[in-house]
Amino acid sequence: MNRYYDIDVQYETMDPNYEEMLKEHDACLLIGDDAIVTSWNKEKDIHQYDLGALWEYFTGFPMTYAVFAVRKDAWLRYPVLLEDLFQQFTYSKDTSLNNHFHEMIKSIQLQLGGSTSFWKQYFIGLNYDLTERHMEGLMHYFSLAHDLKLLNRKVDQISLWQPSQHCHSV
Repeated sequence: MNRYYDIDVQYETMDPNYEEMLKEHDACLLIGDDAIVTSWNKEKDIHQYDLGALWEYFTGFPMTYAVFAVRKDAWLRYPVLLEDLFQQFTYSKDTSLNNHFHEMIKSIQLQLGGSTSFWKQYFIGLNYDLTERHMEGLMHYFSLAHDLKLLNRKVDQISLWQPSQHCHSV
């Protein structure tokens, strides 16, 4: 808000409850499932924005919504466990993409509701890779966070774990 809209705002962290958040605040930020479910039932006069779309508009970079991060000492202590976890993530991603998110949609509908067409469109619209452009966007994000004094020190690099460097043939 400060950087791109020149609005100095005060932030308060709260539980993600839309009604409670707006009782005493002008706006709220919801992410993930909370944002999706709330968007289905919000009042028509409430403006809703997609952070990913705004990030791309203002920076030209794609949004990276989530990163699985592990401390270097953990990857050095648990290389087999991390390799197994990596294989599970890869299998889950490939399975979901290959079956067009069918199993995932069935599961999430039991938890949150929503139509099959909504969830299919939602999952198809996401990017499941961490490209060089995403990495540039992350570095830009960290640079902005440092400039705005949200980070104490500058992030100069992001190291990626390469499973092939930590695997051994049996």
